[in-house]
Amino acid sequence: MTFRLPILICLCVLLVGCGQTVTDQPTGVALPFSGSQLQERSDREPTSFVKIEPGKVTKTEYEATVINTDQFESRVWRTEPYKKGDIRDVEGLRGGDADPPEIRRLAPNDLAVDGNVIDMDRIHPVSSFPGIDQSFFTPPDPTVCVGPNHIVQMVNSEIAFFTKDGQVTFQAPLGSQSNDGFFVDAGAEDFCVDPRCFYDHYENRFVVMCLEVYFDSNDSYLTLAVSDDDDPNGTWFRYRTDGVYQVNGDNNFADYPTFGYDQQGYYIAGNLFAIQTFQFNGTSIRTIDKTPLLDGEPIEVNDIVQSGFFTIQMTKSYDSPPVPLGVTFNSTTAATLVAVENPFINPTLVTTNVSVPSYNTSGEASNGSGLILVLGGRAMNAHVRDGRLYTCHSISDNGQELARWYEFELNGWPTSGSPTLVQSGDINLGAGQETYFPAIFANRNGSIALVYGNSSASDLASVRASGRNVSDPLGTMSVSEQFDISSAVANGRYGDYFDIAIDPADDSTFWVVGQTQEGFGWDTVINSFIVPALGDVNCDGAINLLDVQPFVDLLTTGGFSDKADFNGDGQVNLLDIAGFVDAISGG
Repeated sequence: MTFRLPILICLCVLLVGCGQTVTDQPTGVALPFSGSQLQERSDREPTSFVKIEPGKVTKTEYEATVINTDQFESRVWRTEPYKKGDIRDVEGLRGGDADPPEIRRLAPNDLAVDGNVIDMDRIHPVSSFPGIDQSFFTPPDPTVCVGPNHIVQMVNSEIAFFTKDGQVTFQAPLGSQSNDGFFVDAGAEDFCVDPRCFYDHYENRFVVMCLEVYFDSNDSYLTLAVSDDDDPNGTWFRYRTDGVYQVNGDNNFADYPTFGYDQQGYYIAGNLFAIQTFQFNGTSIRTIDKTPLLDGEPIEVNDIVQSGFFTIQMTKSYDSPPVPLGVTFNSTTAATLVAVENPFINPTLVTTNVSVPSYNTSGEASNGSGLILVLGGRAMNAHVRDGRLYTCHSISDNGQELARWYEFELNGWPTSGSPTLVQSGDINLGAGQETYFPAIFANRNGSIALVYGNSSASDLASVRASGRNVSDPLGTMSVSEQFDISSAVANGRYGDYFDIAIDPADDSTFWVVGQTQEGFGWDTVINSFIVPALGDVNCDGAINLLDVQPFVDLLTTGGFSDKADFNGDGQVNLLDIAGFVDAISGG
């Protein structure tokens, strides 16, 4: 390769004393909030319905409303966490916890989990700053997405924009708790929950959504918005779409919605529960051609209902699959992959099962004297990259709650071929240590990161992460890196999920959000970190000429880094030069 010669020359020069300095990346610090006080608003709209029979498709058209966050009277609406007496429990306002169907418990199979946490260093923190703290709802359901220069975070029931060093540039309720609520002018009221968000890297836009449900009037909506560019500050196009599904004679809402995207569109899946009785009536999938939405034009949504599934996690696609994909867990021995064919004309679901190591469904995790409900079994997040689908959930192993992750090879499915399981792993930090609410992502180097919660009977809940490189043993993740830990015991609903995103600026840095429990209620923390690949000696997320000097320093001093040990002999020496040059040449 022609690029090898100049690199070898550079190495030779550096070995005799020529060098350069590589500076560390800065750590961000958040600025304090400032803003307005709570204002009540209520102007209920007429009930709307999506009438749909299982196996049938319904098409509905909606128009956009436009907002400019730069013109809000208060850019950051509150300065202090909500007081406990003012906090509203999401499940209590729903009239009780919806009763989900049980995952089918099948006889254990002979498949074994490929790996666990092993003693290797993979997480290199970059920045950390506080996210949104206790709002007027609990639990928070924190979600995060990342653009070139900004972070968008959502919780129940607020949205905030940050710079990458943690400065808050905008924060508002989603609904009518303030006249400046993010979705108020679109018609939203005071119960905007289950938020989801992502950065559409194909279009360079932020996209956010939430569920609205009003039990006293049988109203529900799936409300979404897209920014007009890669800066969340400014103009957004908002769409308040009907969310009452008439199925089997019941009016249902799409609970625990998941949100995915690909090059063509945006996709929402939800668990359908009867608004008044909470009877489970199947799963909905909504498809939206994103082309008109990007310009604030009227959009058409397509809805289909499928029985027999629960929590289809729609994927964020960094690939070019022919159709949108999702994943769900309906039995204790298999994952079900879901494809939506003809998504904008006549959506049809195609499914296939892939065997996974058998597991038990999880329930509660200890944290000090408290117990956290971990929503075991359901897929927590999913994405597709380089022909592979990554997902994760919580399982129970002999009464110990564990985060488990999977990597599937699609093998051309659903067009041709059949998916196969590449690897699976558990996050087991030792006896009595529980892990839960995992979220997974892979970057351009094939490195994988997982954020999750951790606690035990003697340890309060914390936010942690592990990572791995493609060269690591199958199923393994690195030792756990703790980002934050609670100062108070948590009980009951917690989470209900954590989130992870990849930075589009380098397609390498991971950003995560998780929850802790404090004396004033819940809190969230946002962190970024690198999982350096082999050859990324300076751990900046890229393999380039900036890694040459650190590599030479290791050669000349006898130092060691597993990022420079290309032949795996436990040393960094002349035998590693060829591998390093190839890595630099390939980028």
